[in-house]
Amino acid sequence: MLRETLSSTDLLSLPLFAFLLFLTTFVVVVLRVLLKKRDDTAMRALAALPLADDTTTTSHAQDPETTR
Repeated sequence: MLRETLSSTDLLSLPLFAFLLFLTTFVVVVLRVLLKKRDDTAMRALAALPLADDTTTTSHAQDPETTR
């Protein structure tokens, strides 16, 4: 009964399209990650970003004496 219901409906094409879109996107992303040339200097610079000291100063902190 379920097979007959699913075969007679036209709405089955939407989930199938969504699945194929997801599968294509997933395969493209995985291939891009696996086949990308790795530049060690760029990778090391990006990997060190969370550990780098923040040397820039922000002007958001206000001195209480200058806000009067």
